[in-house]
Amino acid sequence: MRQRLIAAVAAVAIGIVGAVALATPGNASTFTGCTGPEASVSDTQAKAVVKDINPAACLDIQFTDKCDGTTVVTMTNWAFNDNKFTVLTVELDGKEYTLKGGSSPNTETVVLGPKVENLQAKLVFRFTTPDGELVLKKNYGDPWSWEEPKACVSPSPSVSAAPSPSVTVSPATVYPNCEAAIAAGVAPINEGEPGYSLALDGDGDGVACESGDNVATPSLPVTGSSNTLIAVGIVLLLLVAAGAEFLRRRRNHEPIA
Repeated sequence: MRQRLIAAVAAVAIGIVGAVALATPGNASTFTGCTGPEASVSDTQAKAVVKDINPAACLDIQFTDKCDGTTVVTMTNWAFNDNKFTVLTVELDGKEYTLKGGSSPNTETVVLGPKVENLQAKLVFRFTTPDGELVLKKNYGDPWSWEEPKACVSPSPSVSAAPSPSVTVSPATVYPNCEAAIAAGVAPINEGEPGYSLALDGDGDGVACESGDNVATPSLPVTGSSNTLIAVGIVLLLLVAAGAEFLRRRRNHEPIA
């Protein structure tokens, strides 16, 4: 009799454990408080229910920022109550999304942007109270703002050294004489200024082509044509001298050699 009683108790215990194991997933206790009671409750009771709900235990929301400035929001319903998946309502950017439960998690994907700031996801709960419907909302996590992903940041362009500007050296200004300098309107010329030369500074005081400096045009070099003219002139002078001597001797009746 005692053995039969022990066997019966063991069978009941195994049955209870098995029923709980089949009816409840391993993390069921995490999700049992995602919805409020279906019966009518007071405002105080409804607020107490929402206060005890952990939004992260009811659904999963992932935010993924893209290079084009948008944010992809993926919402997954994994909440259930008494082994029945609940229907969750999520408010995002002023719009409500319904996440239905089922044999597999229900997922909703939303693309927002560009460059959202302080985006706050909220769970929306609706209760029936003696005064009518009561809507309560609870924030899911912290607000989200778009940030540029590191993969989108292009490396800064390398700064190449600017080519050195080419320096053009102008030819030195040379005046053949002070007349040319005066004609160019640059006289007098101080030492160190373009066009100054000792040849134009007659008194050597560091100022060329001033009053008193020699402004004569320098003598021209002797060329081959000049040498020919000089030789011809000498011959003519000799001929004239010889003719004059001939006439003198003839007048004086001197013998002519």
